[in-house]
Amino acid sequence: MFRFEFCLTEDMDHIADTYFNNENYFKIDGRPVLWIYIARDYAGPYKEIIKQARKNMLERGYDVYLVGDLVFWNYRLGGINAFDAVSLYTAYGGRPQNTARLAERLKFLYLVWRVASQLQGRDFIPAGIPAFDDSCLASERKPLAALSGNSQDFQYQLKIVSSFLDTVNIAPEFNQVTIATFNEHQEGSSIEPTEEWGYDRIEQIPLVFGSQ
Repeated sequence: MFRFEFCLTEDMDHIADTYFNNENYFKIDGRPVLWIYIARDYAGPYKEIIKQARKNMLERGYDVYLVGDLVFWNYRLGGINAFDAVSLYTAYGGRPQNTARLAERLKFLYLVWRVASQLQGRDFIPAGIPAFDDSCLASERKPLAALSGNSQDFQYQLKIVSSFLDTVNIAPEFNQVTIATFNEHQEGSSIEPTEEWGYDRIEQIPLVFGSQ
């Protein structure tokens, strides 16, 4: 546990010292935004460790807006209050294997997490994903069944996701949504235009969420 605490606080100190002062770093209401990946798997006194990391950043002059990758089917709702917002990389766990049908399953998951987050005064950030294929990691672990779907399936999923948008507590004029991923081509989840699917995936985003 000591090693985990040391690594997390040291990493977050490094991030703050190296990146937060950059004028291009993403901030909300002046607060630098930082995601913690797969926080849903944390155990032990991780809340106290995160609290210490926040204190370290405040001493550096940064009130971090911390997002936990917490949303998943294990419903570890007790971890919500360790963060300013909760979200996810993806909730795909191997079924259903179609992007649109996955959206139907996400409805209950997102409803529970959004309500639980709002009750604790935290923000909820829903997420979408057009496809997923981690067979590239087959030499390391058993891959999931591939998730796939056409552009219409992805658009349908994004429409479901859009119905769970939650205004940001510190900036009520904003909503947040994530999409996995822009260019992670090796797992087939990217929306960046390619020869394989052209602009089909990325074009769905302004169709659903608008553009500026």
